[in-house]
Amino acid sequence: MLSAGAVLIGVLVAGCGDERVGETSAKADATPWRPSPQPSLLSGAPPQSGPLPSSPLLTASGSAVPEQTGLASGTPVPQPPEPVIGPVLRITSDERVALPLDPYMSSMEELKVLALAQQAQAVACMRALGFTRWVDGTVRNWDEHSFLESDFYEYLDPEKVRAEGYPRRKFDPELMTRIRTAPKRAATADEMGAFSGYAERTESGKTVPPGGCDGQARAKVYGDMRLPVDARSLSADSETRARTDSRVRAAVAGWRACVARDGLDYSDPFLLAEHARQPSGDGPASDEEKRVAGIDATCQNDVNLTGIYKTVQIAIQKIQVEENRDKLIESRAIFAQRVEAARALLK
Repeated sequence: MLSAGAVLIGVLVAGCGDERVGETSAKADATPWRPSPQPSLLSGAPPQSGPLPSSPLLTASGSAVPEQTGLASGTPVPQPPEPVIGPVLRITSDERVALPLDPYMSSMEELKVLALAQQAQAVACMRALGFTRWVDGTVRNWDEHSFLESDFYEYLDPEKVRAEGYPRRKFDPELMTRIRTAPKRAATADEMGAFSGYAERTESGKTVPPGGCDGQARAKVYGDMRLPVDARSLSADSETRARTDSRVRAAVAGWRACVARDGLDYSDPFLLAEHARQPSGDGPASDEEKRVAGIDATCQNDVNLTGIYKTVQIAIQKIQVEENRDKLIESRAIFAQRVEAARALLK
């Protein structure tokens, strides 16, 4: 699988007709980078870390799971109908495609401010309880991957990836500095009891606040406000729905047959890219990664996977905005207030 501020909404696909309506040759709008949707912090949860989770909605063979079931009852959960789309985008650039939910989303910088404010408040609380060795980073709820944007299918330039491999992750320099300077020692049991709140008192007899210092810090940063609707949750839903849309699955099937001709047996491009990057991680690409990335990108472009995926995703988000516009506007204002308050806590 985080984003925000005002961004121009790109071409919205609408209209009627067959899903194979002629493709529109169009580069992605050259808008400033904004985070792509992922599960969020907007409802007051602590920062989530790690890369975008792989969806279980595609089986090993690449076919879609026909329906989801309720976790409690086991009954089928009705799925929204697939959206009507107009002309399919033909994307020929890695410039980001603007999405309808963009104006209502938080930026990575804003999410980082909230996370750092929570961490700073937790440190102050721990120090007040007498834990003088507790510093920024003794325990944190984020890592270097926490504030990276990702989506399932982004445009890959075949020539570029053949030369350089898959796009490398660009980590926030400030966060990387904090991680490198973090203490190497593990927190003591007494410290963790106070931080997490599972102890009522420290070993020295001081009262631990409800929820521990971590919970107290979260309450100070996020307050009691709850958002009417979470734009990031809507965006994450649009990603999953677009990925499992029949038109996107047909494109993935075409891609799968294409890469198979070069001996690559993968059900989905997202899984192939993650696997191919493993040997070299975030460092320079290996020759094998470059070879695989070139095959992957060529096949994706042959079937116009990114264009179809983004077309469907835009159509889904257009509906989401129409159904939730007032709530999205209200939520964005609430979130802006949270960020402003968090910045004040960091001064």
